[in-house]
Formats: sequence, structure tokens, C-alpha cells
Amino acid sequence: MIINIFKDMTLRKILETPSNQIRAISSKIKFCNSGEDYDLVKDRISAWFNPDRITQYPTSRCYPEVASEQRKPEYQIALYPANHLTLFLIKLLYNERKDVLIEDIGTGVGHLLVYLNYLGFNNFHVIENFSQTTQNVLDLVTKNFNVEYKLNQEELNPVIINNVGVNAIYIRKIAPETELIISYTNRKHEEWARNNLPKQGFKFLCKDQDDFTFAYCREDKYEEFKREIEKFEIKKNNPYRQYEPSFDVYEKEAICKYMDNPGFITEYKLTEQFEKEIARYLGVKHAIVVNNGTISLSLALIAAGIKAGDEVIVPNLTMIATANAVKLIGAKPILFDVDPSNLCLDIPKVREYLENRKVEGIIYVSLNGRWDTSGELMKLYDFCNNKGIVLIEDAAQSFGSHNYRGTIGKDLLIGSFSFSMPKIITTGQGGCLVTNNDYLATRLRELKDFGRSTGGCDEHPKFGINSKFTELQAILGLEQLKKIHYRTARKREMYKLYFEQLQGYPIEFIPTNLSMTVPWFVDIYVGQRDRLEKFLRDKEIYTRPIYPPIHTQKSYLEFLNTPVTTVYSSKGLWLPCSFNLKDEDIIYICNQIKLFFDSREE
Repeated sequence: MIINIFKDMTLRKILETPSNQIRAISSKIKFCNSGEDYDLVKDRISAWFNPDRITQYPTSRCYPEVASEQRKPEYQIALYPANHLTLFLIKLLYNERKDVLIEDIGTGVGHLLVYLNYLGFNNFHVIENFSQTTQNVLDLVTKNFNVEYKLNQEELNPVIINNVGVNAIYIRKIAPETELIISYTNRKHEEWARNNLPKQGFKFLCKDQDDFTFAYCREDKYEEFKREIEKFEIKKNNPYRQYEPSFDVYEKEAICKYMDNPGFITEYKLTEQFEKEIARYLGVKHAIVVNNGTISLSLALIAAGIKAGDEVIVPNLTMIATANAVKLIGAKPILFDVDPSNLCLDIPKVREYLENRKVEGIIYVSLNGRWDTSGELMKLYDFCNNKGIVLIEDAAQSFGSHNYRGTIGKDLLIGSFSFSMPKIITTGQGGCLVTNNDYLATRLRELKDFGRSTGGCDEHPKFGINSKFTELQAILGLEQLKKIHYRTARKREMYKLYFEQLQGYPIEFIPTNLSMTVPWFVDIYVGQRDRLEKFLRDKEIYTRPIYPPIHTQKSYLEFLNTPVTTVYSSKGLWLPCSFNLKDEDIIYICNQIKLFFDSREE
């Protein structure tokens, strides 16, 4: 359960004590007058009571308007956010039981003791290997705040244990009187808790919305405590879609402005402008836009000389459009396994295959913006050029990503992009072919326009089809290109936040250099993929399994041994990653994923 500890101002009222009361209490602190520890004691006291140290505490990520330590500069006592949940739960669950023994582990206990004393609690056990300085400080604080404490008396049986996170609690047997265990969030602590506390009769209870702290309670207290705290549970009213379009007023205004004036609607000057802007952004000589990213691959193969009956190597782990584009023109897809380091085509296996077999083409798919970092792809490209093999790139998911040579999509013979709804930039549907080869650029323009080199006439010297763009699509694309730096940066931020939030859990991320790669989607790989998908769907968090192996699709059924594809396809899950998501949405989603693992049956 994820709870809002600030709901109905409960915690804020506790923490934002009137300044005159706090000052009256803190003024009682008397520093020792002599001795070598004087400055150290004064510094430690200042660390607890100095309003100038606000910036040392992290802010609330989900409620940024709430100061991190919940006080204004005139208040004199700061409370570290990892103790927010502690204070909230003790106030909520034990308000009528002021005599409970509260055990705290750590040298920063002074803040918490002061606030708990203010609530009427004064029976504390502190366990830590204190320095003399820290003990002097604690003596001063407890004396002046009328707080009693016992130190390192492990035979005591606390009802509440707070700030778990050091070896003392790991090696101690938890007393039968203990009802509540609270720990600041640390992935090792969480893993230890998941593996050990259920064995000692404890059950996961809740986390705070910022993931600063989590709590377990004794099994026989679970239903009672749950009833008390579930009124504070954070529930999302709107579903989190795996993806949804993101447009703003600028696209709308541009479309409306165009429609207010006579226009061709079909591709014309704005389409030409869009192509020039793409070429400029990618640093490539030619950009040719078409109606979608599947037909773009077929046109690229035809322009490069692939014909019916030719064999073209395609990765087995990709969107089926890659193989369909080959099949559409009568060629035969040869399915290959992928490299586990990036889930792109396994280049060494391709090279080994080419030693004994002849193929006419290869499509390299830069899956989710990732690319070969070993240098082997460009060696393969040189090999293909010498052997007359066509090597093109399906960069449908990679607009904005880079490799060590520059932007992805322009290094091979032809690169193909997609502008369908979920892509980095979208025109609803749409595709784009890029090349530095003048002949291929001309041939592609002919192929997309009935085989003619100039529109507006009915002379068709070569074969071609109608794969033209529209001005309305170009308007959307031009407006989205103006925001390309924001869109690529936001994709990286979302991936990074997911990665950081889910550390310490049995979740695999493919190594991704975010200084180069712009992940189209956030892909994770888990052993309980289907169970996790259902768990999240029940909470209206919609995910999507990664592509099944192409050879298992009904239109391609065949026996094929591609173990890497099989493993990662069975574990892969795309998480919500719309541009409309805020950081707090991602944190909420991650907290639900953590709940899935925290509450799983042992």
C-alpha cells in the first residue's frame, strides 16, 4: 500500500509546531562550557537545530510544494524525511498507547525524539555504537526535552523499531512484543526485509508516497493497522496508458492556420520543408518521407535491388513490420537471433552464416534506439559492400539516438524511420528514408510517386506506387521537430527515473548509454512478466509485452532455435512512457511494481 502521509494535514500539523513553542524548547539546550568536545557537540546540536541547513535534506518528489523537513525558516527543529512515515504511523496507530517502547537505531535520533516527545511519547531505547560526542549530544537533548532513553540494552523488548538499516537489527532476534518495524528505503534493506521478516511473522504494511521509508507489521496486527491506514492510500483515478499521443496548442494552431487558407493537402511545400529539416537534423544528404514506416522498408529494399525470391536476414526479435516489408515484395526473410547486450542483430552469427551461405540483403534493427557499440556493424557493412549484399537499417524506433559516428540511421546504405503515434516525433502515421546516395534518393522518390520523377503529369517511365505524404502530416512533424530537444531529453529522463527507482529488485534493464540513446519505450525484463502485467492492469497501469519472436507468429510459423530472442521475448515488458507522464506518475508506477515484489508469496 502506498500512502499519502500529508493527507488532511495530519503530519503537517505535527511538524509545523508554532515557532514560539519550538524556540522555547530549543532555548533550553545548554552547551557544555569546557572540554575538547565542545565544538563537536555544538556542531552536532547545530545540525539538528540550525534553520540554515534546510538544503541538506531531500525534497518531497511527489509533493514538491511541501518543504523537505516540513518547516519554515522560523521553525527551529528539522525532521529528516525518512522519519516522516515513522511519525505518521506512531501518531496514527499508537496515539492511545503512550507507554510503548520505541527503539531507534542511528545517531540522528535527536530529531525524532523531540517530535515524539511533543506528541506525548517518552519511552525510548537507542541502539548504536555511539562516539562520546554523539552520546553527549543525545544526553543534552533528552535531558532538556524531558525524554527518557536506554542505550544498547538489547534485552529490552520494543513495540516499535524504527530506522532499521544497520547490522544490529539484522543479527538480533526480533522480540515477540514487537509490532511495527520501519526502515528508511535502501534496496539492500528492502531485500533483507523481504527475505527475512516474513519468516519472523511480519508482513509488509506500507510505503510513503516518496519512497523514503517502508514499514512491516506483525501478522496478527496487519488487518487492524491496514484498516487505520487504508484511508490514506493513494489511488489513481485515471488509467496510466502504456502510451498515448502528445500534442499541444502549437500543432492545433498550425493545422487550423493551414486549413483557413487554400492548400493542396497532399504533399507539397511543407512536405519539402519537413524533409529538409529532417536531413538537417540528422546530418544526411537526402530525406524522403512516405506514408508509413513499413512501406518505407519495402521501398528501400526495392530501390537497393532486392527482388522476389531473394533472401534477406532479419532479426527474430523486432516488430513484425520488418519481416512483412521483406515478404511484401516477394523476398524471403531469414530470421536470426539477437545480441543479449543490446537486443539488436547478432552480428558475429550473421558473419558466420555468410561464410557458407549467400543472401541478397540484411536489415539491421536498432531496437529501442540501441546500436552496435563494438564496431562490428560497420565492418559488416564493408563486407557487404564488397560482396554485393544490401545492408539497410530499420531505425523506426531510433529518431534522435546517436552512435559513435553521429545520429543513427545514416551510416548504412539506407535508413528507415517511422513517425507512427508512439514514436519520438509523430505525424499520426508516416515514415522517412534517408541516404547519402543520390541515385537511391532519386529512385526512392520515383517509387513513392507511381514511378514518375515529377508530379502533375501522367508519364510513368518506371514502376512505382503511391506512398506519398500529406501537408497535414508535415505540419505536425514540423511542429514536433521544434520540440525535438525537449522530447529526446524527456525520454532519457523517464528511462533514468525508472532505472533508479527499480534498483534492487529482480528486474533487468538492457545496458543503455543515455548520453547516446533515446529510448523509445522503457523496456524491463522480469521472470514473472505475465503476473506483473496483470497486477499492474488491475491497478489501471497498462503495460505491453515486448514482441513475440517472429517465427512464432501464425504467418511465419517455423521451427527456429534463437535462444536469446526466446528468453528476452518471454520476459520483456514495456512500461508506461507517454510524454504526458510526470515524475510523480512514474514514481507511483514504480512503487506499485515494488509492491508486487514486496508482497509476493515466499
